[in-house]
Amino acid sequence: METRISPQQNMKTKPIAYVFLGLGALLAVAAVAGPPVLPNLNPPPAPDYTCKATGDGAICRVSRVSPAEGDPSGFVCGTAENPVELLLYGTDSFRITRYYNRAGNLTRRFQNEDFQAKIVNPITGMSATITQNTTFMDTLATPGDFSSVTTQFTGVEKIVLPGSGVLLLDAGRFILDADDNIVSHNGRHDYETYFGGDTSVAAQLCEALGTPGTP
Repeated sequence: METRISPQQNMKTKPIAYVFLGLGALLAVAAVAGPPVLPNLNPPPAPDYTCKATGDGAICRVSRVSPAEGDPSGFVCGTAENPVELLLYGTDSFRITRYYNRAGNLTRRFQNEDFQAKIVNPITGMSATITQNTTFMDTLATPGDFSSVTTQFTGVEKIVLPGSGVLLLDAGRFILDADDNIVSHNGRHDYETYFGGDTSVAAQLCEALGTPGTP
């Protein structure tokens, strides 16, 4: 005998059938689409980056470590006739991430810098500890075009000597335009003051390391 399906049973089975049909269509689309494909990247990252395609474009990452082995610090003590530049010994570590859109154009770049070192007076041999943990964020108003970049710096960099406390401090936030002009800033920025031309801010550092004066 043929089994008859009541109208009520037929109505119950139709939604189930539609669900399976919908899932089948989605799976078919996914199978056709396949995994995301890495676009041509603009500007291209350096060869040591590892890049991965995403649904929104691509992400590229790299970690780097750079030793400081007597590198010049830019801080000069003493006099104009007898200047003494302080030297750096330590390790500078970077973690950098780039974000690209679907067209392959760079939109953002994040960089974290962790610097642990000694700053040394090469004449006296005296030293202080210098530490830095800073995050840099580049945002490109026009993707792929670095001439449209705005850069934000946040973090802390300081030079400390036991018994003398903090000798120099840079802490807070800077926002720079594409020409490195300061758009806004807050916090304390001894480094910016020094390299901006007011070398007197390093007087305590120079005296603590045995060569007074800031030429």
